[in-house]
Amino acid sequence: MSPSLTGGNDTSITSPIPQEIDHTKPMKEKSSSTPSLSSDRSSANSLSSTMNAAATSSKNNLDSNHTPANETSETAATTATSSRAHTPITSGTSLSSVSTSSHRPTDEDSPILSPANDDDDDDHAANAPRSYYYLTPLAVRNLPSYQYHGADISLLYQRVLSPLAGWLVDRATPSWLAPNAITLLGLAWMATSYAIVWWHCPGLYEANDRVAGALRGSGDGSDVGDVPRWIFLFNGVAMLAYQTLDNMDGKQARKTRSSSPLGLLFDHGCDAVNSILGSANWMAAMAMVPGSLDRWMGGGGHEFETPPSAVSAAFGGDEVLAALLVFCPMIAFYVSTWEQYYTGKLILPPFNGPSEGLVLGASLSILSFLYGPMIWQSTSLVDTALDACRPVVGSSLQSWKGTVRNMDLIVLSSVLALLQEISLKIRFVLRTHGAHTLRTLLPH
Repeated sequence: MSPSLTGGNDTSITSPIPQEIDHTKPMKEKSSSTPSLSSDRSSANSLSSTMNAAATSSKNNLDSNHTPANETSETAATTATSSRAHTPITSGTSLSSVSTSSHRPTDEDSPILSPANDDDDDDHAANAPRSYYYLTPLAVRNLPSYQYHGADISLLYQRVLSPLAGWLVDRATPSWLAPNAITLLGLAWMATSYAIVWWHCPGLYEANDRVAGALRGSGDGSDVGDVPRWIFLFNGVAMLAYQTLDNMDGKQARKTRSSSPLGLLFDHGCDAVNSILGSANWMAAMAMVPGSLDRWMGGGGHEFETPPSAVSAAFGGDEVLAALLVFCPMIAFYVSTWEQYYTGKLILPPFNGPSEGLVLGASLSILSFLYGPMIWQSTSLVDTALDACRPVVGSSLQSWKGTVRNMDLIVLSSVLALLQEISLKIRFVLRTHGAHTLRTLLPH
């Protein structure tokens, strides 16, 4: 196929440039084998003769059509340059000859990151990677320019936790320390604490003295109940360390100007993993029995003298309470991310899990270290409150004495905090973005 050149007078001229194919033959031969010197001379003479003939023919055609010679040469040079620019890459072509740019792709360089103009949007979307499950081509193109927007309006965070993290970043954190390393260090604290608790309480109930006594009496648990209290102190310290480091990583990223969508994803991923670790450690610190031990042990007829719990009976058993402790922080985190999907901001309410929740959880573990895990199985808090209110309410509520454990109050507070947080977030998204957003509230 012969390319056509357009002269200054809009006259179409047929060019004999097909001989350019012969011009590439020596290059292909050179890539496959090394020719002899005589072969090179013969090829060079043949190429020279062909080019002279092509030039003479081109000049004659140009003269017959009265086309300026300089204009034709400029057009021919442009066509030759275009031909070289669109030469396909073969197996013999080195990568260094194709691209010599070593800078990081920008919006102007990459057709995937940003469109050059409105007409090319479809082409750019078509060229985007298709291996992503959740990200659309448009999301892939906008990902490098993503900016995190969030706020924690908790007074505890604003007055205590954030200033403490800022002071540690400014005074005690070197600039060479990566923010992701700080995030990983916080998760390592919680993973270590979980491993220690699991070693001593693999079933999470081993710190329960009533269960330990019953198992010892039946000869099924000679090593149950010998749980050292210091593991709960370590868990409380680990939670506070994790919380502080989690507040420091973002400040370190801004200090070193290394914020990125990947850092945000890594941070929130570690937060999601930590939620299950913290819940398991809380259950062990409260000597919780997450289910029916008699059923777990094959129906051996064990009699565990545990105080009746009105809350446990209302929810369907301690196994349901254990599930609530696990899923409450997960659901709150999920709904917060769902809200961020529509609003572009992650706003934590005045009372939230990352601030007040972790402080209360650490305090729970420290109290278990000081007074023993069985303090949460007693009914002392509600019983004391009922005795204090007896002159006011009389004896109408005395039937509740001995039926609400301290552990039940922890579970109820977690459920109420979850309902308060997700109701506010769902109502805000519905009011600002419409009822159709409910279709994406559940995973699908």
